[in-house]
Amino acid sequence: MVNTTTELVTFDGVSLNQYCWNIATGTGRYNTPAHRGEDITLPGRSGTVFVPNKPTEVGTYNLLMWVQGTDDAGLTAGTINARRQLFESNIATLQRLFTRRSKLSYITVVQPDASLREAYVQVAEAIEPEIQGQRQHATFTVALQIPDVYWQDTSDTVQAGSAGSSLPKTLTLSSFAGMEGPIEDSVLTVTGPISNPRITDSETGIYTQFNGTVSNGSTWVVDCKNFTSKINGGDVLAATTHVGHPRFLVISPWNGIQATPQVVLSGSAGGGTTNISVTARRKWFSA
Repeated sequence: MVNTTTELVTFDGVSLNQYCWNIATGTGRYNTPAHRGEDITLPGRSGTVFVPNKPTEVGTYNLLMWVQGTDDAGLTAGTINARRQLFESNIATLQRLFTRRSKLSYITVVQPDASLREAYVQVAEAIEPEIQGQRQHATFTVALQIPDVYWQDTSDTVQAGSAGSSLPKTLTLSSFAGMEGPIEDSVLTVTGPISNPRITDSETGIYTQFNGTVSNGSTWVVDCKNFTSKINGGDVLAATTHVGHPRFLVISPWNGIQATPQVVLSGSAGGGTTNISVTARRKWFSA
């Protein structure tokens, strides 16, 4: 059950909010990833030439935690030796938890509005515990890397526009408002009829286009994560172009201070069923 009054963090399904391995502070958990790449310096020209839409380095997330000689309910044993045994058991549990090497680990954090954010992480550095109080209390930090950079919602959101022949269609993604990171792994669906459909991110001008006709009742589906472009399941990658980014389309979080993304569907020969929908998860720098 989601605890809406106390923050809940799980790591590979194990709650880190037990009394014996609680999180000590939020420091190190609100990091903004750095940009990768530089602007261009030209001979004889002052300053640099700005390069837009730079990629982003891996995300980071640090957990400063403490561990005690208590059980999962926060209860202590009666003797010093028993508390030491619990302390050693808790340390061993955490060592197992944060030394996974076979695959990425899965972390979730409950937000104040009771929503969940998730990320797949690897442990970059685990600092040796600073042990106090006759081996009954310790603090330590675990540094995590997020290879895919961003936190995200735990389930997909689908938002569609209004069907009709009028083109271009601007789809304001109100369901994605407030997100912090760009979406690079959306699934874009365009319903025909439409000729030469182009989907453009309003903020950046990045677009992807199918050079051909999507007939009435057919759908053009672009999977930006898996780099596929299909009409009714058939591959049309050779007839698909994209400009402004190696991905088919990147949906920027920026469209004014409220950060409500927008995409625009343009083309010609639209009809009553012409429409666009976006399936994705909001992205975040932190959780």
